[in-house]
Amino acid sequence: MKVWKGIALVGLLGLVLTFGRWYSDGAMIFTKTAEQSVVRDELFGTESVEWKEGFWLGLDIAGPVSAVWIGFLGFGIYRVRRNS
Repeated sequence: MKVWKGIALVGLLGLVLTFGRWYSDGAMIFTKTAEQSVVRDELFGTESVEWKEGFWLGLDIAGPVSAVWIGFLGFGIYRVRRNS
């Protein structure tokens, strides 16, 4: 019984962490690996575009990962209630 409670707890923790990371990265739909930034040259007054590398989690990855965590959570809760 303790094992199933642990599985349910891991599922809940994984779900909260996944959505927390998604929200802190900007709650975007699609995952980004680079971000565009405009750099202005003060001397000549021109603007250029530079790309900053990084990783911003999107819902296209966070959604399916969260579905797996919900599966763990649901299965753990089901087994705990069934054994009680």
